Amino acid sequence: MHTTVELLDYNFNQNDGTWSASVIFDIDDYFGLDKKDALVYQAWHDGFGAWWMLQNKKGFVPFHT
Repeated sequence: MHTTVELLDYNFNQNDGTWSASVIFDIDDYFGLDKKDALVYQAWHDGFGAWWMLQNKKGFVPFHT
Protein backbone atom coordinates (compact mmCIF):
# COMPACT_ATOMS: atom_id res chain seq x y z
CA MET A 1 0.00 0.00 0.00
CA HIS A 2 1.21 3.47 -0.84
CA THR A 3 -0.32 6.78 0.23
CA THR A 4 0.59 10.30 -0.86
CA VAL A 5 -0.87 13.39 0.80
CA GLU A 6 -0.39 16.74 -0.93
CA LEU A 7 -1.18 20.08 0.72
CA LEU A 8 -2.30 22.49 -2.01
CA ASP A 9 -3.37 25.49 -0.02
CA TYR A 10 -3.38 26.46 3.66
CA ASN A 11 -4.88 29.53 5.31
CA PHE A 12 -4.72 30.45 8.98
CA ASN A 13 -6.81 33.25 10.45
CA GLN A 14 -4.82 34.76 13.33
CA ASN A 15 -7.85 36.72 14.56
CA ASP A 16 -9.98 33.73 15.51
CA GLY A 17 -7.57 30.78 15.18
CA THR A 18 -9.50 29.08 12.38
CA TRP A 19 -7.82 27.47 9.42
CA SER A 20 -8.67 25.92 6.07
CA ALA A 21 -6.76 23.73 3.65
CA SER A 22 -7.03 22.04 0.28
CA VAL A 23 -5.60 18.53 0.37
CA ILE A 24 -5.25 15.71 -2.18
CA PHE A 25 -5.07 12.10 -0.95
CA ASP A 26 -3.76 9.52 -3.42
CA ILE A 27 -4.05 5.96 -2.08
CA ASP A 28 -2.82 2.92 -4.01
CA ASP A 29 -3.46 -0.59 -2.81
CA TYR A 30 -2.86 -3.94 -4.38
CA PHE A 31 -4.31 -7.36 -3.79
CA GLY A 32 -1.50 -9.21 -2.05
CA LEU A 33 -0.99 -12.94 -2.16
CA ASP A 34 0.83 -14.42 0.81
CA LYS A 35 2.28 -17.92 1.17
CA LYS A 36 -0.83 -19.23 2.96
CA ASP A 37 -3.07 -17.99 0.11
CA ALA A 38 -0.84 -19.65 -2.47
CA LEU A 39 -0.90 -22.97 -0.61
CA VAL A 40 -4.68 -22.91 -0.09
CA TYR A 41 -5.64 -21.82 -3.61
CA GLN A 42 -2.88 -23.39 -5.76
CA ALA A 43 -5.08 -26.38 -6.54
CA TRP A 44 -7.76 -24.07 -7.97
CA HIS A 45 -5.58 -22.74 -10.77
CA ASP A 46 -1.98 -23.16 -11.87
CA GLY A 47 -1.58 -19.39 -11.95
CA PHE A 48 -1.57 -18.97 -8.16
CA GLY A 49 1.92 -20.43 -7.80
CA ALA A 50 3.24 -18.19 -10.57
CA TRP A 51 1.48 -15.18 -9.06
CA TRP A 52 3.09 -15.85 -5.68
CA MET A 53 6.55 -16.22 -7.26
CA LEU A 54 6.19 -12.97 -9.22
CA GLN A 55 5.00 -10.99 -6.21
CA ASN A 56 7.11 -12.44 -3.39
CA LYS A 57 10.33 -13.49 -5.12
CA LYS A 58 10.57 -11.15 -8.12
CA GLY A 59 9.04 -7.96 -6.64
CA PHE A 60 6.22 -7.57 -9.19
CA VAL A 61 2.74 -6.37 -8.25
CA PRO A 62 0.68 -7.88 -11.07
CA PHE A 63 -2.77 -6.79 -9.87
CA HIS A 64 -3.01 -3.12 -8.94
CA THR A 65 -6.36 -1.71 -7.86
